[in-house]
Amino acid sequence: MKQLFPTLAMTLAAGCCQLPYDESLSDDISAAEGAATRSSAYPGHFIACRADSQDVAERQRVDNIIRAIREARQNNDVDVVLYFHGGLSSQKYMTEKLGKNLLEKVFLTTAVEKKLYPVFVNYDAGVLDDLFKQQQSLPQDLPAFAALTDTLAAALNSRQSLSSDAYPLTTDKTSAGALQIIYRASGAKQAWLAPFQQGPDEAQVRYLLSLLEAETLPAEFAPPAEKTVAGSALDDIALAMQKVVADEQQRKGNQEALDIGNLFPLTEARLRALRVLARLALRNDHGLVATLQEELLDYVDSGIVSAAGEWLPLVSGKAENGLGKYHWDKVKRHARQCFMPGSNGRYLVEELQRLKQQSGMHIHTLSHSAGSLPVAELIRYLGQQQAGHLDQVVMLVPAVNQQVFAELVIPNRDVFSGMTVYALTEKAEKQDQVGHSVLYSASLLYAVSALAERGHYMDKMLLIDQHMDPARAPYRSGKYLCAACEKPEMVWDFFAGDTPQAEFITYPFAGGGTPSGAASHENTKYPWISGDLAQQIFSVFGVAGAGTLVFSPPEQ
Repeated sequence: MKQLFPTLAMTLAAGCCQLPYDESLSDDISAAEGAATRSSAYPGHFIACRADSQDVAERQRVDNIIRAIREARQNNDVDVVLYFHGGLSSQKYMTEKLGKNLLEKVFLTTAVEKKLYPVFVNYDAGVLDDLFKQQQSLPQDLPAFAALTDTLAAALNSRQSLSSDAYPLTTDKTSAGALQIIYRASGAKQAWLAPFQQGPDEAQVRYLLSLLEAETLPAEFAPPAEKTVAGSALDDIALAMQKVVADEQQRKGNQEALDIGNLFPLTEARLRALRVLARLALRNDHGLVATLQEELLDYVDSGIVSAAGEWLPLVSGKAENGLGKYHWDKVKRHARQCFMPGSNGRYLVEELQRLKQQSGMHIHTLSHSAGSLPVAELIRYLGQQQAGHLDQVVMLVPAVNQQVFAELVIPNRDVFSGMTVYALTEKAEKQDQVGHSVLYSASLLYAVSALAERGHYMDKMLLIDQHMDPARAPYRSGKYLCAACEKPEMVWDFFAGDTPQAEFITYPFAGGGTPSGAASHENTKYPWISGDLAQQIFSVFGVAGAGTLVFSPPEQ
């Protein structure tokens, strides 16, 4: 098994580490990458931020946008809102579908148009070229995967017969059950199995972290021989995981890799099963189904083993990262290019700041999902260069991790007057499904946390509900935070009162009559679906009568 993370011993020996913001993605990056797709219907509302502002045509497009904003302010006291799209959106999708629909059905309605002039900032994050054409998905529709989830659930609670459709295990019960399976399989003394209500103690955390960090199966879990099965709950789960991988490869027509011993050795399956159980015990899991999917995709998507024992990467030259991280690195790289010297994005912001100084116009930002990344880059640029000021910064279901937020946004908090983050509740995150569960059976941000960001233990801390409570396990454990190199205290303090103008709000709102499906990662970007959320956002931006706004859906 290839090394996924630094060794736990090295991490602990170095003390609580501080991972610097990854600047490697900015090496040798030109601000003028790729062709920019234009909007023929609404040229004054779309900009390709990565394009070269030294190009005469590009500079003219920005100048035209500034001119249109000046004209709009002659009739109404409008402010500007910069809209940053998510990490699955191409320029074509923004100019021809999502951006166009938002313009026509939301921003050009009378009440909003009188107050806001939107500029859609495109940074080309289309996913089709990277992921979907590979026809990759997390195992969900295979009968073998349903059997695996049943096996895991039954092992965690042998007193109930559970189907793959519902797993009514409480967090405490799941965590305790996972720890019990681990220690029974290891032959540990019964003293380790004492029930707990608040999560593992520090000694148990230390041991569980060592399992997550292990490159090979620890000796206490090794079977007497490679193909010997002891019949423990751990073995039941490992064998069920092997079956999923074998069925997945057969479904993809991989006839060369049907030997389960080559494809997914029992020792590797046991190690992967231990990782799932350790995450459940620590409570940094994403639910039973999603956690299993993450662990299997981490193994399957890195490559396959041919009958000759040759490792075959699925993406040439990218196997060490996996498909998810490959695309996510592109998203982060493009976000960083938005405001580099010579970029359209920087030129636009410079001109907007000049107009703001002349007229007192407000400049807001609204981002969805990965759009929080270019917003963070914008805040860093304005702060470091002392190049201007933003008014209200609104982030919807942000896909920015806490490390980036702490290093780019918090030190530059004087750049903006207010910040409001709307995140899904933990319950909504776990009930959400990417591609209606065809790809992944939880929120897209959980997939980002586990497979794209690639945190130490497949749980990189993002600005999501699960990671924002300092009192919950495992985040209250100093041992966990130290080993995982996480420093969330700055973020927690930022939203807990240290910064009066910052709010962290979960959606759906308590007591509200939220429409069916509104509280999903995707639907939070559609004001005609998540109407109550849109009303709050436009209230932040000062739109008159925002609480009564209702938006009609597009025709298609």
